[in-house]
Amino acid sequence: AVNRMYKASNVCLFAMEKRSADVAEDLIFPVDVQPVARAIIFLFSVLSNIFTWVSLTFVGIFFILTQNDVQMVLRSTVVMMFVQNVDEIAFDAGA
Repeated sequence: AVNRMYKASNVCLFAMEKRSADVAEDLIFPVDVQPVARAIIFLFSVLSNIFTWVSLTFVGIFFILTQNDVQMVLRSTVVMMFVQNVDEIAFDAGA
């Protein structure tokens, strides 16, 4: 997850061109985005995902450690993994 966030940060802040996904034609399109717009996009897309990932991790660890029995620990772990997977799917859909 950290590697994807690092890659998304680099693309968001430093991308100067976009290559065509079409294999038959190798087209390169310039990306002309102002630095302020790049910062706003970075803030709302990448930093919000980093904040969500870190907060879910800390809250999940605290919640798991405060449970009384093994069954609740396992259930809590599965729930936290489900929430993180949904967040990653939403991030991939937007990328």
